Amino acid sequence: MMARSYLGGKSAHVRSLLIPLLAMAHVASAQPPVLYSSMPQTASSYTLFHGDTEYSYVFNSLSGYWNTPAGSIAPAGTAYWGPSAGSLFAGQFPNANWLLKETPPGTYRYRYYSKSSGGISLVGEVVPGHTTYYSIPRSILFFPMYEGYESFGGYQIDGEDVGYFSYSYSSYGTLTIGQASYSNVIQIYGNDGATFWNSDPLYPIVMMETEDWPFDWIYLRPGVVGVDDITEEAFTFTPYPNPSTGLVHVDRLPTEVSYSVIDPVGRVVLTGTRTNDLIDLGSLPAGSYQLLLNSPVSKRAVPVMKVDRGGE
Repeated sequence: MMARSYLGGKSAHVRSLLIPLLAMAHVASAQPPVLYSSMPQTASSYTLFHGDTEYSYVFNSLSGYWNTPAGSIAPAGTAYWGPSAGSLFAGQFPNANWLLKETPPGTYRYRYYSKSSGGISLVGEVVPGHTTYYSIPRSILFFPMYEGYESFGGYQIDGEDVGYFSYSYSSYGTLTIGQASYSNVIQIYGNDGATFWNSDPLYPIVMMETEDWPFDWIYLRPGVVGVDDITEEAFTFTPYPNPSTGLVHVDRLPTEVSYSVIDPVGRVVLTGTRTNDLIDLGSLPAGSYQLLLNSPVSKRAVPVMKVDRGGE
């Protein structure tokens, strides 16, 4: 067992006492450890899916094989896993250096982490209208972590009582979601659900969202996939003129489609419902944006550029 606490400052001492045990476990275990060297040093992008809570039970298994059908997920925007420097809320979290940014249509969530050779800890979270600060960060992973190792400790959100976490490297195997399969997946199982990580490079694939059963979950598929990869009923569109001084025509769409316009740092700066073939970007400053449209069956984003009059 690996004991680690963010209370009392004894974590480093406990870890030093357990170094011989770490070496023994490494020899005994055939499964890959969770390593700092497996963390990517550059950003990567993902297609974000929301998971059906009906399939939460699949992730509760310690079998080493997890399988959910394509119908268990719905496309829900994009995600970013990478350095936090330069992001919209980075100044509020000076101890953070890593970020998971989710941008569903019309909203966002920024999760700020402290990543070091000792592990990854959650230090804050921002959603529209609310910011969460951790006065005691919540551990997410520690390095190195071998199969069977457990961690527990305390965390505290500003103004709230101290909470406690426990989790373990509980299993290793293959995760299949629809047509996508991942063969080198580490399951981290804890008192608030499970998280599934690709072992090398290290990035989250499935993350549980609540502490109550059944769990909500999100799925991060590497790469921002084309709409045809998501559904056979997908729509297509080509906004024009592009660049535009304001009005953008978007045709060949269902009769009513909601849309969001996202700026280069991930802020949603314009939303609405398209009931004709025009979207007005006239209120936005000149610059590059992502135009995200949602039909009843699909979602797709394309780049658009707003220019000042005379610059088209």
